[in-house]
This record gives sequence, structure tokens and C-alpha cells, in this order.
Amino acid sequence: MVGFVYTSGGNVTNYVNGEVSGTPAAPSTGSWSGSGTFIGRHMGGYGPTNGLIDEFNIWTRALNVDDMRNLYNGGAGRSLM
Repeated sequence: MVGFVYTSGGNVTNYVNGEVSGTPAAPSTGSWSGSGTFIGRHMGGYGPTNGLIDEFNIWTRALNVDDMRNLYNGGAGRSLM
């Protein structure tokens, strides 16, 4: 499971299998909402990613590490539906 949490403060946290894997700097200018969002594409390009996307969701709040661990569910995952 891979997750990204972007907050209004400009922070991005990456999660892999329910654990924090890094906090890269968010873009310092512009807005993510106006630049377009591509799911399943390489960053900075238009080629497809290698792999499959099983489920995708956007929340109206920033998820915390407990939320991400709950979704990962020890590797069994939780359905978003």
C-alpha cells in the first residue's frame, strides 16, 4: 500500500505499508489542484507506471499514521467501499 498525505500547510508525507517512508518538500509555488492530477503515470512524464492500481481514494481530511496503519491492516488491506 502506498499513500500520500498533502496538507494545506504545504507538507507531503509518503506512506508505504502503513508506515511513514519520507516527507519530501511540497512544491513551493502554484497549487496542486490547478496543475492536474494523473493517477498511474510517472512523475514529470506521461508514460504509464509499472504495476496495477487496485483501489484509489481521496479523503477530505489529512490522514494520520494510525489511519494509514488501519487501512494497511497488517498487509490484508481494507476495502474502501
